[in-house]
Amino acid sequence: MSVTKQVSLHGKRAYISKEDFLVSSNAHASGGDGKPAIVLPGSPDTTAIFDDFYAGVGADLTGDTGTAGQYFITRKGDTGTTGVLTAGANGVFRFTPSQTAATPGVAATTFGFVGPSLSWKPNQGPGPYSGRLRFGARIKKSIYTGGEHGVFVGFTDTTAAEYPVYDTGGSADGAAATNAFGIGWNLSGDTGWVGLAVDGDVLQQVQLTTVAPTANTYVTLEAELHRGQGDTGGTVTFYVDGVAKGRIDNPCNVTTALTPCIYGYDTGGASLLDIDWVNVSAPRDTGL
Repeated sequence: MSVTKQVSLHGKRAYISKEDFLVSSNAHASGGDGKPAIVLPGSPDTTAIFDDFYAGVGADLTGDTGTAGQYFITRKGDTGTTGVLTAGANGVFRFTPSQTAATPGVAATTFGFVGPSLSWKPNQGPGPYSGRLRFGARIKKSIYTGGEHGVFVGFTDTTAAEYPVYDTGGSADGAAATNAFGIGWNLSGDTGWVGLAVDGDVLQQVQLTTVAPTANTYVTLEAELHRGQGDTGGTVTFYVDGVAKGRIDNPCNVTTALTPCIYGYDTGGASLLDIDWVNVSAPRDTGL
């Protein structure tokens, strides 16, 4: 079906068609100043996924064979951990780790989900130096004790069970991923959310908030890597509850294929991790 322009709202970028459709030249999005943004699927110029976790989830999931919603697969170091769609409003996917304080290491206690393929790139877009790769999620965790309970949301470079960036002793040099960017808790003193970027094993970070997250309270975390004309490396901007809190230039290798993920780990007692929704978007590319 084609649409015919009739009434312009903002030049050629938005108009009402004769069929009474609101048409934009790029993607449709919701949100606003001081509010999180969601880029909606269904544009010829933008590829996007939005999962509100109402469908596509099996029963108790063990090992690395389960699915989470419509677009993700589960990854867990502890096979006793479960991930299920919870009963309640909004559609929520809940991870319930089974480990104890005696379980050693981050790798052994990692749990979360990841996209099943490396299908997103920072240099996605029709031009050589343009694009806007973004990730957003609304989450809550039941425990945020420093050094024992980590969270990471964003992009990583493998579909394997690998917590991308971690720290259990105050050092910022805890990058398992070779290329990644996102927002994490449990890095550099555990005083708040931290923006993270890994470029060829080199880790950068920026402090976003200075107060520890509140347990059992939802927070919306967003990371957007923007590249303009002539900008080969790009800049990632980090948002907490819709407010920009920090930026990192040249965050990762822009030609590396990435996948969205949400990970947690518990080395000091198990906690719940709830995911209300996940949104991922980027310009539709012209080829691989």
